[in-house]
Amino acid sequence: RQGFEDWAAKMVGLINDEDSLLACRKEFMLGPWIEDARKWGVTAEEKDLYEFNARALLTVWSFEDSSLRDYACREWSGLLTDFYLPRWERFIGHLRDQLNGRPASKPDYYVEIEKPWTEKKNKFPVAASGDAVQTAQKMYDKYKGLIAASAAE
Repeated sequence: RQGFEDWAAKMVGLINDEDSLLACRKEFMLGPWIEDARKWGVTAEEKDLYEFNARALLTVWSFEDSSLRDYACREWSGLLTDFYLPRWERFIGHLRDQLNGRPASKPDYYVEIEKPWTEKKNKFPVAASGDAVQTAQKMYDKYKGLIAASAAE
């Protein structure tokens, strides 16, 4: 169980670290994508619709039974921590329940996380922050032992 918790924490930490690295470059940020979509609208209603469409395009794609979910598969700052991380945390919780012998039904990510996310109106940064090289160096220093251990196996 402790091994599970250790690896779960590493997974969550890695997602947060990757988000920080991606935030160093505007090209890898969710904020500009949503801001650009909203600019196409004239009325508040249109702006909200275009934001909804921009979010759905990146995540659920369709609101029908579709095999295109996660079709866009963007690893962008904001998207990782606001969309993918809660989904991973829900999955980890599901596994934790099973590991601890508690009844655990399979999470319905679409109902619990994915569709509600497309309807949100939360803001994301539109300007990059941080130095990509320094952030990458910090991540390398943090993960090089784990990488070396994995390569040795």
